[in-house]
Amino acid sequence: MDRFAICIILACFLVIPSPSKAQGIFHGGMYGTMGMPTTEMKRSIFGEKNFPGLGGGVNVLVNPKGRGLFSPVHLGAEFNYIYLGKEKIDASPTYPPLKTNYNFVTVGPIIRYFPFEKEEGFTPFFDGGFGWKILSTSTQFDDTLLETIINGEEAVQLMSTKFGGLGLNLGVGFFNRQLPKEGEPNTASFYMKILYQYGDTINFVERGSIQVDNLGNFSYQTGRTKTSMIILQIGLALH
Repeated sequence: MDRFAICIILACFLVIPSPSKAQGIFHGGMYGTMGMPTTEMKRSIFGEKNFPGLGGGVNVLVNPKGRGLFSPVHLGAEFNYIYLGKEKIDASPTYPPLKTNYNFVTVGPIIRYFPFEKEEGFTPFFDGGFGWKILSTSTQFDDTLLETIINGEEAVQLMSTKFGGLGLNLGVGFFNRQLPKEGEPNTASFYMKILYQYGDTINFVERGSIQVDNLGNFSYQTGRTKTSMIILQIGLALH
């Protein structure tokens, strides 16, 4: 995960309110994600590798009517990070074997609609949103995390790219609302959402195109692809 993704995750955790302030005003979620790209993106980014992207995310929403009042519409923001796999690079005269990680980040505002007023149990909802997406790569030495720790090294980033664009998404989901125990202001519930994200066409680094010359300079080829995908989120709703 690149530094941009880490910063966004930390920021989202900071804005999720503490339990003493969250009852009836805020709710949020922490979840794992599985991204299934549409045919064009799958062919462009994954090549012959046939597996979904995996990652995680957070969201936080606000009840505009305030504490203790039901509002069918909540406003908030959502962040998703999806790891799209890696590409191996053979050793060169200047570097040992390298690897390039492909990362996909989306962040933006969302609107959540609750069709029913529910204090407990199965609580469905519909989401709509738009925002920014970044398809990035980071190239570094082909060491595992354990090898990096044992050798006392840092994960040095030798090259990175970032290509951005805009996207829209629609989703449907539910959480199994649990009433908080006596003396506790809020609780956590099982949460699941599936959404379709439409992404416009952006640049990407083609797999197998990164080259290192005898002076240690990097070069690569770029392609163009739509960034639409189906995303499944499973985790905890905090309310």
